[in-house]
Amino acid sequence: MGIVIKQSLRQSIINYVAVILGFVNTIILYQITLSPEQLGLISIIQSSVNIMLPFIMVGMGAFVIRYYPIFKQFHKKHNGLLLLSSSAIIFSSLIFFLIFYLFNDFFVNFFSKNNDSIIPFLHLIPILVLFFALNNLLFNFINNEKKIVVPAIISNLFIKIALPSACFMYYFEWVDFGFIMYSLLYFQIIVLIGLSYYAYYLDIFSLKANFPSFTKAEKKEMFIYSFWGFLGGAGVIVLQLDILMVGSLEGSSAAGVYRIASTIILAIELPRTAMRSILQPIIAESWQKKDMQHIKTVYKQSSINLFLVSFFLFSGILICLNSLFGIMPDGENYIEGKWVIIILGMKAVSDLGVGLGGIVLAYSRYFKIIFIIVLVAAILNIFFNYFFVKLYSLEGAAIASLSVIIFQNVCILIYIFYKLRIHPFTIHNLYAIILGLILLFSFYLIPDLSNPYINILIKSICFTTVYWTSVYYFKISNEINTL
Repeated sequence: MGIVIKQSLRQSIINYVAVILGFVNTIILYQITLSPEQLGLISIIQSSVNIMLPFIMVGMGAFVIRYYPIFKQFHKKHNGLLLLSSSAIIFSSLIFFLIFYLFNDFFVNFFSKNNDSIIPFLHLIPILVLFFALNNLLFNFINNEKKIVVPAIISNLFIKIALPSACFMYYFEWVDFGFIMYSLLYFQIIVLIGLSYYAYYLDIFSLKANFPSFTKAEKKEMFIYSFWGFLGGAGVIVLQLDILMVGSLEGSSAAGVYRIASTIILAIELPRTAMRSILQPIIAESWQKKDMQHIKTVYKQSSINLFLVSFFLFSGILICLNSLFGIMPDGENYIEGKWVIIILGMKAVSDLGVGLGGIVLAYSRYFKIIFIIVLVAAILNIFFNYFFVKLYSLEGAAIASLSVIIFQNVCILIYIFYKLRIHPFTIHNLYAIILGLILLFSFYLIPDLSNPYINILIKSICFTTVYWTSVYYFKISNEINTL
């Protein structure tokens, strides 16, 4: 696990540089260059793409991770795996194109209830979905080779630099707002070129149709796995539907406020993204070897370490929250998102604190259940969002997301314990919760300084020092103590 943490740390550094840029962009630069309505339009388009992405992927993201070791045994360039998976994505994209344009009136009516200004840009959604899907596929494909830093720079860091550059061009009236919206597509094309070149550099990029010979049973297994991955892809709605529902029911300005809150909380979820990228192929390989003890160890270690990091970040946000709004150029227009930040932060901590059980199930012979769980959670989220947004507006969307994540994780925990007789918790999880709550309430009660910049600096330094010193002293995580 020490190697996993070190590799995750490398990607986390890249991701946090991107988050810092994203934070500065969203909290400061976008507020200077864009109106809340314009920021909301970008958020709605991006959320729409993210919601459609798993359906266009048709399970190929998980497929190339689960079956990569099998294809790799036959040939170093993986015998047509990339051609097979990319062809499936392109085919599903063509179907989506057809549906989108045949039912164009439906999509226009849905998106334009409170957002007439989005209509000129709706045609970007199916095109963006295709390039997002291909980039996601290549990212997972490269991750199988344990190469995570360069793809993270290309797919994450680059966008955080490119998009605000387009916004500044708009601010100085060099381009119109439409250029920003179309730049979302231009940048994804550049990412695709970059990832393709890096895969070629690693000598794993091949579109030759030299498929290995599989038995009918093996082909059937692959098809079933991809099919369930396609169904389970709806689970991404659990994470993305909130912004779309807020935009549809409350307008693009409300979506802009929700985007600000979501961006602040994004920092909490990044450690899981990094660790998941590393652990997916490792867990898939462990299942191939039937190494249950290794899976159990990784499951428990992911829980305690992700909880420690996520609770630290959540606490840091809470004790500096008022000052964060104080440094925003237009903070008074976004302070209504304060409780959204708190609720979404609770969601992130509760989600990370239970470890990577979803991955454990996804690459096991019980993979169907994880796809069923996320599909049910996605359906619940549609109803929860509609109900709670109507009642509580922005906070309602956050409550819906928190409720669905709790439901999903409880189902996963119960099923894993029932089938595998393992769980992610140890006594150290309890120690971590007690220690974290004591430190959070202690620092939260300290009065803020009048200068928000100095307040953030001093409180962040003090809390970071006390928190991690305490974690190290009480030996709550063996992996952190041995770094």
